[in-house]
Amino acid sequence: MRVLDSEFGVDDVLKKNEDDYVRQALTIANRIMPWGEEALMDHVNLYYREESIKEKLRED
Repeated sequence: MRVLDSEFGVDDVLKKNEDDYVRQALTIANRIMPWGEEALMDHVNLYYREESIKEKLRED
């Protein structure tokens, strides 16, 4: 929902499960993409990891 609407409210349950939701979405996208598009998914995964690291640094 946050991808579609950045103003979407976030509660504790959503925040706690956000990583799982992102992983599930990436898994589905990876399965429906034609072969040869793995590089795009690698970039998306790298971006997500970098953003996750930045978020953790902001929390500290």
